[in-house]
Amino acid sequence: MQKIFILGTILVALFLGLIYIYNVENDLVRIQHTGERAIVEPIADYEQTDSGTGSSFYVATFSFKTSDGRKIIKSRSFPSELVDDIKRNQPIVICYRPNDPENFIFEKFTPSIFLFLFIVLLFHIVAVAFKNALVELKNKRHNDNVRIIASHLERK
Repeated sequence: MQKIFILGTILVALFLGLIYIYNVENDLVRIQHTGERAIVEPIADYEQTDSGTGSSFYVATFSFKTSDGRKIIKSRSFPSELVDDIKRNQPIVICYRPNDPENFIFEKFTPSIFLFLFIVLLFHIVAVAFKNALVELKNKRHNDNVRIIASHLERK
């Protein structure tokens, strides 16, 4: 019974994780399609940090003006796809909501379907384990009931 509870809890957590990831990715795509656009001022320098897993993180300070003239300056990470553009002084386009320009995304952003698919796979694996645990519990209860009935009939 404890196994079913644990698997059920994991199943619910994975389901909630799927909903969260879907909503975040959907929101980012919505900003990309309906948000305002701005071109970032040229970036003089950026920092590269190795993660230890073979990949790197990049951080730079981005400056741009919103459509209503506000100047936004924010230091944040950026995807490796932009490194060549920064090195070649190519224009970098960002997308933002007019009411929240500091939380911008890059026009070159592509949603990562892999994390979503990985969680779907985990959800499926745990769901199968949950189903098997329920079948196992049902068979155990059935066998216990048969033993109880058999022992009761033997007494008579």
